[in-house]
Amino acid sequence: MLEENIMLINILIYGFISIQIVEGAGYFFHRFVNHESKWGSTICFPHWLHHMVIYPADNMRGSEEYQGAGDWTFYLLYFLCCFTVGMLVPFRILDWRNYLIMFLIATTWGYVGQSYFHTVFHLPDHWLHRFRWFQNLMTYHKNHHLGPWNYGITFFWYDLLCGTFRKVAPAHP
Repeated sequence: MLEENIMLINILIYGFISIQIVEGAGYFFHRFVNHESKWGSTICFPHWLHHMVIYPADNMRGSEEYQGAGDWTFYLLYFLCCFTVGMLVPFRILDWRNYLIMFLIATTWGYVGQSYFHTVFHLPDHWLHRFRWFQNLMTYHKNHHLGPWNYGITFFWYDLLCGTFRKVAPAHP
């Protein structure tokens, strides 16, 4: 019984840490690489296409099918996060079972909380659109397409922490 409780506690702790890593890395990558081009314009160009051409703020929901902009850089970020955290295992800083928990939760969160939700934001009709909490996320995402704020996809605590959260987009002159 004690071992099962320890495993549950590990899942909760390492799950929480995993979500923080995905959200934090996603925020900083989205803000500084995709928008502020800290790694050059070649990397941020597909994201610019997503914002300005495929899904501009006045047409956030295009066709019935999501149109990607060929942005592969988030997969690179995900690999680097998994690799970096995985490097803690050989040094016995992190047990391989806990790393597996983190890997599975981060993968699930990265797909559902980041990729899937973002795709649904841009679809014209989806079953998630009927929920108020999801409508709020879509509003925050639309505000992101209007200006340099709301870099989060699912949670916006890094935006709150860094002063980039906007519940309502400022009026443009």
